[in-house]
Amino acid sequence: MLYTVGAFISAAKSDLLLLYNSSECQEMIFLLLEDVKGFSKANVNSHINDDLTDSEWKKLFDYLEDLMLGKPVQYVLGHAWFCGMKFLVNENVLIPRPETEELCDWILSEAELKKENSILDIGTGSGCIAITLKKKWPLAEVSALDISEGALQIARQNATLNNAEVVFLKGDILLKQYLEFTQTKFDIIVSNPPYVRRTEMDGMNASVKNYEPHLALFAEGEDPLIFYRTIADFAKQRLNPNGELYFEINQELGAGVVKLLKEKAFSKVELRKDMSGNDRMILASN
Repeated sequence: MLYTVGAFISAAKSDLLLLYNSSECQEMIFLLLEDVKGFSKANVNSHINDDLTDSEWKKLFDYLEDLMLGKPVQYVLGHAWFCGMKFLVNENVLIPRPETEELCDWILSEAELKKENSILDIGTGSGCIAITLKKKWPLAEVSALDISEGALQIARQNATLNNAEVVFLKGDILLKQYLEFTQTKFDIIVSNPPYVRRTEMDGMNASVKNYEPHLALFAEGEDPLIFYRTIADFAKQRLNPNGELYFEINQELGAGVVKLLKEKAFSKVELRKDMSGNDRMILASN
């Protein structure tokens, strides 16, 4: 059998179209070829007739086998791109989303004068928010908290990979396990906490539900605002005067989070939509 790029593309499309739409298939194939051959989307077509070695062919079809199980392509490859940077990912961390990139962009544009000050990212996961802010504002002091040691291991690797100095700490914000911050105040606190309600599980994409960490996805118990309420209380104590709290939110809970923050006497509360028109992020000023 002749192992060529074109032959792989043809075989991969035939398989992937059983599970994914055409644009999803094309994107996955580009990502696989980028990883194995170093091609960009722009130049794949000029390499259609290039030969593949036995090891390249095997690696591509090993990837394809995982994709056919419904595993997200980012976990298959072991990395994702966020704000122009490469982040390692595995099943201990959520795959960084475009909506979270929008949150980072908002922080960077809204809080430009705070670029030399202190930042805390609660529920850091892969570290994508904390590392992005540190890279954009090298003089900022950035700390990041997570309950999962597996997530923190990935976040530390990502900080090294992207040459970003971030202090990572393990703790459960709900149990107030943040003694390291007893004497610390922050100019910015940001969090993309677990915000999917268990009642929404049936409507979720299977690849998310089956592979991404439930600890980082689902708000446990009867109170879907539990993380927002707890972090807001923490922020009232730990934000400097005129400090800012940023949340990524469940699109169905925007009004509830706004009401909660206003009840806690934040001076300014702003709800913003994402690129898809969904309520997705909130800024509250101390």
